[in-house]
Amino acid sequence: MVVVGGAALQHLGIVERTTADVDVIALGVGTGGNIRPAQPEPIPPALERAIATVARDLGLPRNWMNTMVASQWKTGLPPHSPARPHGSEPRIPPLGDVVAKVIEHVGARLH
Repeated sequence: MVVVGGAALQHLGIVERTTADVDVIALGVGTGGNIRPAQPEPIPPALERAIATVARDLGLPRNWMNTMVASQWKTGLPPHSPARPHGSEPRIPPLGDVVAKVIEHVGARLH
């Protein structure tokens, strides 16, 4: 999963402010060491369920994690974006690991 915007900046320690949502610009597809970035829409049902569960359990809006920025796939991703599908693509960790880390991160910020 490739996250951009305020959540990504906060996770990297670049900003300390809170953010209202997590903007997902790409998901990982494939298996093993052959995982490549792909357009995040539609969101896989398992991830939709995880997002809904976190929203319910933590009292967040249902769209706390969303793909509003996914239109970038139509207009063009920045040249050095980790989500850009060209040449040597970065390895994207398995989706379950990322969701667990995001849920842990969001929970830590709310408590």
